[in-house]
Amino acid sequence: PLMGLALVTMVYGACLTLAQTDIKRFCACSTISQISYSVFGVGAMTALGIQGGIFYFLSHILGKAVLFSTAGMVVYVTGQRDMTKMGGLSGQLPTQMVLWMMAAMILSALPPTSGFVGKWLFFNGAFQRASSHPAGILMIVIAVLSTLLTLVYTFGAGFRIFFGQSAGGTGRIKKAPLSMALPVLMLALLSLILGIYPEPVLTLFASVIQLGS
Repeated sequence: PLMGLALVTMVYGACLTLAQTDIKRFCACSTISQISYSVFGVGAMTALGIQGGIFYFLSHILGKAVLFSTAGMVVYVTGQRDMTKMGGLSGQLPTQMVLWMMAAMILSALPPTSGFVGKWLFFNGAFQRASSHPAGILMIVIAVLSTLLTLVYTFGAGFRIFFGQSAGGTGRIKKAPLSMALPVLMLALLSLILGIYPEPVLTLFASVIQLGS
């Protein structure tokens, strides 16, 4: 039942995010969908599902921190929150463009980010729980397909902001201090490190799960 509720929230949260034009509301609404993936893994109640669900939650924290911070930088330099009034900012904000795309990769669980490791684990854990029941298999298939919605809204918003046609609503662009971008870049690099070498964190989680069981 918990996996089923999480699945509904994944899709609902993604559709809610797709409907947003305010860049900060966009980031906030996507959290509804993203946290549900962790709940889906934990709801499987298998060691692998719980391990993957917790790891994905850690990954989501990194990815969402990068996305929210980048959105904040865009608002700071443009003085605008409405994404429909943005466009063609890649030339003026190349660092923010790279950071947004890295956040999109993490949240969309593309390799070699930590998001890919987390989703791979908890989907395997969920399959262990539900593979013997047709409804369970259908639930997992829908959950996997729902990840495409994350791909659409994260990269879609990024292309709109940084590569879309300028709507002329941003006015004069200020230059963002390097001190804003450096900490965010470190979080993105940490996600890449965890995606390539997740063993220490996974070992820690596994030992805690075994103690709890």
